[in-house]
Amino acid sequence: MNTPLSLTTQSNKSLRLLGWTLGILFILKSSDFFLSVNLTTDSELSPVILEAILFFMSGVAMLLLAIGTIRLVRWVRMPLYLVFVSNVLFIIYSTLLVPNWLDASISVVGAMLLFFYLKKSRTLVTGRRLIGLQILTTLTLLPGTIFLLLSVIFTDQALQDDSAMRLAMVEPINDSDNLYISLTNLGDELPPAAETADKLVSEYPSSWDQTTTNQLLQKLQPNINAYKTATKQEYQCPTSINNFSIEAQSCELNLLRDYAQMMQFAAITEAGRGNVITAENYAMAPVEVGLTILQSTNVTLPEYAVGLASLTIGLETIETLLEEDLLSPVTVEQQLADVSVPTESLRTPLQREYLALRITLDKNFSSSQSYFYHPNRTKNKLFTFMSQVIEDGTATCRAREPDISLTQELTNYVESLQTNALNPARPNMIGTMYLSKTLAPLNKMRENVCKASEQINQLTS
Repeated sequence: MNTPLSLTTQSNKSLRLLGWTLGILFILKSSDFFLSVNLTTDSELSPVILEAILFFMSGVAMLLLAIGTIRLVRWVRMPLYLVFVSNVLFIIYSTLLVPNWLDASISVVGAMLLFFYLKKSRTLVTGRRLIGLQILTTLTLLPGTIFLLLSVIFTDQALQDDSAMRLAMVEPINDSDNLYISLTNLGDELPPAAETADKLVSEYPSSWDQTTTNQLLQKLQPNINAYKTATKQEYQCPTSINNFSIEAQSCELNLLRDYAQMMQFAAITEAGRGNVITAENYAMAPVEVGLTILQSTNVTLPEYAVGLASLTIGLETIETLLEEDLLSPVTVEQQLADVSVPTESLRTPLQREYLALRITLDKNFSSSQSYFYHPNRTKNKLFTFMSQVIEDGTATCRAREPDISLTQELTNYVESLQTNALNPARPNMIGTMYLSKTLAPLNKMRENVCKASEQINQLTS
């Protein structure tokens, strides 16, 4: 049975001094950490509870260490295990959250003193060598101290000004002036006749039956009239207006595309009945709605894609009617004389794409700087990349072909991020992982814009 150890002041003077020094360092460490953290409950995984526990455990550890240097009695043995483990965890945890040179110095000195204190006191506390506890302490303190030093050596960048990428808030338009509201007032889906009509168009002219199409046209007339009214209105998605977050609720974009395909059917049907002027108006309706969506001041990238698809459907309808000699080329040239799709129109949806990624980054990765995560560096890389995407996407079509150097550069950059995403030897591994999963050159949309512009040129030449 072990008995309390009687120690003289002279034999344990250095041990006592070491313990008190270590205690003071940990008190400084605890105070510095506790006062510097942002105690918030806004996030779902708030660190408040963990911070409070570590602070309390560290304070208890100070008392146990200080008492243990004065009276190394039997009851100190088991609490010392908690002392060492709690302080090791505290060093590692606070190291990853509050990296600065003062904090690093306290942690490194504290880690060294903790190890030597354990080595010097192990035989006095239990009467035997606690090799396992010493090894455990070394293995836990060593990586924690290394990553702490790396965090203060590899510092974060200053945050760049991204005001040029921000979008101003816009005034919501009245529901009576919103083409989306006009169309959805008739329901979130088109009547079943629209699906049959779409199938007939896809097989035109081989399976075209004018009698059948006339009957379908009559069933779809209320929706056709609503679409014609929508061509004179503006477009806004009421659920995503001025909401740049990726969680913003999107509108029923498939419905807008379905309406454009319905108007393609209506135009071909009216042309077959000899109503050429009505057919022209129906064919131009998706072009007009598409241009309205593309030029919206708050349009998202998916909405832009649907607007471009609507315009393309209208152009394809005009081409079909020209091939069947149902429209006059002169009339078509006059109708499309003022129609253009400048690549500059891509700027707003690409800026919204940047803002959605930035908001997600700010919301889900709000940790302080550490070796594994540099918040400002990550945001700066996102800003630089999206700025280059916008430069590439808004370049004039003819001026860019066949030069694709910038597009290839962006593609190579994304591939390099994916290659280095899981490499812990590189600083900012977490930021690199986020960027590798979210960034893409986004140049396909620009290619579709250029194809639409070329299609317009061919129809008007």
